Amino acid sequence: MIRAEMTRWPEGRTPAFLMIDDVGDLVVGDTQEGDWGGLGIGPNSTWEFFTEIYRRAVPRLRAVFFVSPGQFLNARLVPGIKIQRQGKIVELLEVIARARWAEIGFHGMDHTRLDGRPECSGLEDPKMWLARGKSALEELTGAKVLGGKCPGYEGYELVEKYLTEAGFRWWADAWTPVRGGRGCFHGGRGVITNQRGVRLFPSNIGAYTGLYRRGRSVIERLFMKRRRARLFARARFLVEKGIPVTIQTHYAALRPDGARQVYNLYDDRPLLLPLLTGLDDLVWWALPREICDYLDTVESMSFLVDGFKLIINSERPRWDVSFRIHPCPSYLMAPEGYRVYPKKGLFTFLPKPGAYEAVF
Repeated sequence: MIRAEMTRWPEGRTPAFLMIDDVGDLVVGDTQEGDWGGLGIGPNSTWEFFTEIYRRAVPRLRAVFFVSPGQFLNARLVPGIKIQRQGKIVELLEVIARARWAEIGFHGMDHTRLDGRPECSGLEDPKMWLARGKSALEELTGAKVLGGKCPGYEGYELVEKYLTEAGFRWWADAWTPVRGGRGCFHGGRGVITNQRGVRLFPSNIGAYTGLYRRGRSVIERLFMKRRRARLFARARFLVEKGIPVTIQTHYAALRPDGARQVYNLYDDRPLLLPLLTGLDDLVWWALPREICDYLDTVESMSFLVDGFKLIINSERPRWDVSFRIHPCPSYLMAPEGYRVYPKKGLFTFLPKPGAYEAVF
């Protein structure tokens, strides 16, 4: 007789991914830090910076790029700020769409109104807005767009009932950061499903250094080691509770209004990069679409134990699941005749229906 329990996540690892906001056809100024996507994948582009710094350090990293395919950051400009629209955004989006480690999310057509408000606020026709934006992104990338986010997290209540009809599987609906310190943390939210079956992902972590603020850089640097430890402790809090570690940042740093973007790949590198490398051996780096596949698999299956057999009933499994079995057998003999061996005490496999026999 054996006992079996399924872990919450594959291989017992909490999922994590990077949420990179505000990709569009725009370059602010003449430095790399102002490239929001207009330089494509060329030299001195943000893409080059991201792949050389972040992807090289964490090859298993997964990232969602939230893209606005229209007149990106279409807000009033500050005199003296140089703005360019290089038109190379298409090559960037095509590369992202082909990358197995990346996913593209819809982030509004223009992201920002002329009055500076987020585009989602006060939408007159949310249904048309979703359909138009999703279609535009899919035409540019040649790939299906399965998720998105309202700019500034404003307007989810306006688009909620149209997401399923528009063909979205998931949506980033809220900013729910982990707060607290000294081992006493609170906040953070898991993935939930709305009444229409769309998976809702919040953003739970942000790595903000504040190094660019006048008069604060010296102070911030003095306490950087402590801040790294606190940020990592907040991420560990999510990992231990099984809440997906969704990390918020932005693609570039220089804004058209002359300010610097809060949370960005450049300024926050001293905090963000150590956080990602520290999490690398603890989490399951997974894209939202992959997490959706896993949750769909779990929700459409059941199992029971009959003596030394683990009997699984499932429909169209899309992702591996993991079981902890007591006492631990040498392997499981799958219905198709292949063997499933344990790794770190867990049996991980695609749960096709049938009886898996424990062999000692």
